[in-house]
Amino acid sequence: MSAFTRRFRTALLPDGIRIRAFGMRAFMLVGLTLLPAPTPGAVQRPTAPELDRAGWNALGANRLEEAADAFREALQLDARNARLLLGAG
Repeated sequence: MSAFTRRFRTALLPDGIRIRAFGMRAFMLVGLTLLPAPTPGAVQRPTAPELDRAGWNALGANRLEEAADAFREALQLDARNARLLLGAG
């Protein structure tokens, strides 16, 4: 086996430990299985830019209460955003 092949068939871990390609695949497989799975009931909160967009879209469609709610929620996430302050009035 040439030095070139050996170099690309081994990987260096942070502690300086060298493992072969098969060992790396096993290491990655074990590492990925230990990651926490997302909870099925978990709801992601919208980000400030998403709420900003929703607020401006609601204003454009004359849905004023929906726009106010979107801007209010977005301002809780990013209180210094001038665009959100303008939309909130």
